[in-house]
Amino acid sequence: MRERGFSLVELAVVMVVVTLLLGGLWMPLSAQNEVRRSVQTQNMLAMAHDALLGYAALQGRLPCPTTATDAGIGQYCTEDAATCGVATATVQSHGRCATPLNGFLPAVELGLQPVDATGRLLDGWNQPVRYAITTDQHFTSADGLKSIWSNPATPPIPNIEICQEAACGTILSKSAVAVIFSTGRSGATGPLGVDEIENLEAPGDTRFISRTVSPDFDDRVLWLSPYLLYGRLIAAGRLP
Repeated sequence: MRERGFSLVELAVVMVVVTLLLGGLWMPLSAQNEVRRSVQTQNMLAMAHDALLGYAALQGRLPCPTTATDAGIGQYCTEDAATCGVATATVQSHGRCATPLNGFLPAVELGLQPVDATGRLLDGWNQPVRYAITTDQHFTSADGLKSIWSNPATPPIPNIEICQEAACGTILSKSAVAVIFSTGRSGATGPLGVDEIENLEAPGDTRFISRTVSPDFDDRVLWLSPYLLYGRLIAAGRLP
């Protein structure tokens, strides 16, 4: 009796079936990987939020953002007003940040990992985590908040606005002190939706967008309430 092998037609059918099975398996694995990255990023942002509060309790102020070339250390202006002057990692008494609204989280200064070669915290997609802070210098100068705490007539005015869309029909916060966000899978180069572009706009723009992830918006955003910050400073004996 002769042994009978597979015909070319039978082999072709087997290959089609295997391809379909692998395709059906790949989609769930891909989706699971995306969920893992998202959860990892949300946990990382929460950790960064807590690290900022811990830093404030210890230092009496918040750190300035870093840039893409400053080894994960906050950068300060050498001039208190008008032009910034040369940026420096040396903390200045006036507390003016070199890039308050379009920088990165100073992960090395906060002791966070993982970081890239320039000390920026990386999210689940290996994108650097962004960080913006109010331009009210009381929040970044040494004991700046304590110096005005006794005068309720001149309270600090954090000026970061959190909205649900670029047009800001729904306001989530008008006085956030800082915002920490991941640019998600799309990163900073896109393609980007209108609301993602709003989060990456040029210096001077104090509006940031936080909403449900969708095909045109995959940023993950957390912000710091001034009252949560005040509570932590009071508990640490930094205020009043």
